[in-house]
Amino acid sequence: MRFHTIRQGQEVKVLTFLTLLLAGGCGPQNTFSPPPAPSVGVIEVRPTTAEVYEEVTGRIDATETVEIRARVSGLLQEIKFSPGQLVKEGDPLFTIEPELYQAAVQSAEGSLERTKASAQLADATYQIQEQLFQKGTVSQIEFLQASARRNEAIAHVKEAEGMLQKAELDLSYTSITSPINGRIGRNLVSEGNLIGSGENTLLATVVSDNPVYAYFTVDQRTMLGLLRSEDDRPGDGPGKGQEFYLRLADGHDYSEKGKLDYVDNQVSSESGTLELRALFPNPEGQLIPGIFARVRVRQVLEDVITVPTRAIQRNLAGSYVTVIEQNNLANIRGITTGPLDGDQTIVVEGLIAGDRVAVDGIQRVRPGQEVIVQEIPKQPILGTLSESEERE
Repeated sequence: MRFHTIRQGQEVKVLTFLTLLLAGGCGPQNTFSPPPAPSVGVIEVRPTTAEVYEEVTGRIDATETVEIRARVSGLLQEIKFSPGQLVKEGDPLFTIEPELYQAAVQSAEGSLERTKASAQLADATYQIQEQLFQKGTVSQIEFLQASARRNEAIAHVKEAEGMLQKAELDLSYTSITSPINGRIGRNLVSEGNLIGSGENTLLATVVSDNPVYAYFTVDQRTMLGLLRSEDDRPGDGPGKGQEFYLRLADGHDYSEKGKLDYVDNQVSSESGTLELRALFPNPEGQLIPGIFARVRVRQVLEDVITVPTRAIQRNLAGSYVTVIEQNNLANIRGITTGPLDGDQTIVVEGLIAGDRVAVDGIQRVRPGQEVIVQEIPKQPILGTLSESEERE
């Protein structure tokens, strides 16, 4: 009897549990709701005209470099400049002892006067012999001898004149002046030293620093861009109408613009580059010959596709953008990029006019996902592409 009571109690408990379980199963069911489609800012790409700058390394060089050398020998008597100062054409620089050369000039002048006197006597003798020969008083040989002595005297006069000119020229070399406007370096010989003995002693160097040259090389792609430039003038060669800019080693942009004045006549077979030279004003002397700077080559590119730089992403395969295709489905498309700045990047390959590119909210988008499109009006490029770096 006790066993039956316990079993009956257990059955009651089981029935109660089943009843509660069935009652709970009749309530509302849990269902999964997918997240809403992400909203992205989209632009429609269109061909445009962009002004870009290709940066290459350039070397600043003087337009004129003159070595000041002694052309006569003697003691260096005086130095008339301070090392590093600006000099003008004709400014005195050095004095070599002139006394010896002044004496040579006086000696040459005396020789010239003596030969002139001999020439006058020979000419007078010739005139008399000519008259006597016409009268038959003297023989022909005597007349010819007088004529020869006259011609010889005239030759001696010319020789003496040449010796005087040389002596005066040597005397002028004792006072050395600057042949150009520019900046002179330090003196390489001190006062009191014997110079010019057996050699043309180098005394100093003067360089013209306004304007200055910037030598640089460009690759074939940049060269072809220069050839297609609207600014080219026929017959001047590639890029002769181009304006060039400099970025100095400290990162500052040089204020003066340069003009191309030389293009090499052939491309280097070793490097595939072409040498160019631009002429830059240098009124403040900021560009010192020998320094390096970044030469910025301006190019105007027409009908190019550009996208905001922030729209470009990268993976192991390279650069890509998120393109919104039909039915507002997102898709990844690989691109090849060109010159860029902080705002816009030129797309060389991968996009065509009319493509819609996601710019904002792309971090929330997966390939193949439907998105909510918010059109972003694309700002026109007004020559703002100013960096020359090129994306790999």
